[in-house]
Amino acid sequence: MIIVDGHELRRNSIIELCVLPNMMVHRIMAEIGRQVTDAVFVDTVGNLRFVTDAIYVLSYRKLVKTLLSLRSRQGFVLFIDSMTFIADKQVPDAQKIYNILWELIYVNDATVIVSNHYKVHQSKLVPRLGVRWEMMVSYKVMFRYVKSKVISSVHSNELFER
Repeated sequence: MIIVDGHELRRNSIIELCVLPNMMVHRIMAEIGRQVTDAVFVDTVGNLRFVTDAIYVLSYRKLVKTLLSLRSRQGFVLFIDSMTFIADKQVPDAQKIYNILWELIYVNDATVIVSNHYKVHQSKLVPRLGVRWEMMVSYKVMFRYVKSKVISSVHSNELFER
């Protein structure tokens, strides 16, 4: 089990951390990373590498190469902050990333934790990775502010819980 803000989540899943703009998700990820012995951190935003040893990725090609290199490992927890640039890619490119992530889960006994930043759309906050990504996520941890305190709620994919 992995504990995120007091919620117990199963391993061998994709856990999405939905965060508001200016929320320090890299600190949340570093805190979760202290629970596990074999954590791999991938940073595409630039903040995660300040709190932990992270692989710095700035392109789609480098992300694919980094993910494929993890096939030699077993039982690890992969943290990615963030994959929102994938939302700007063509569907086949995004699908390739999703397929690699699920392959790592099924074949390499991995757990994947990804941050998903909100964007403002028609005066609403909408997670950037979109509907296709939402169908693939096992757990969605929604972070929001209530007054000045950060609180979270967990939504699980019903198919995953069966």
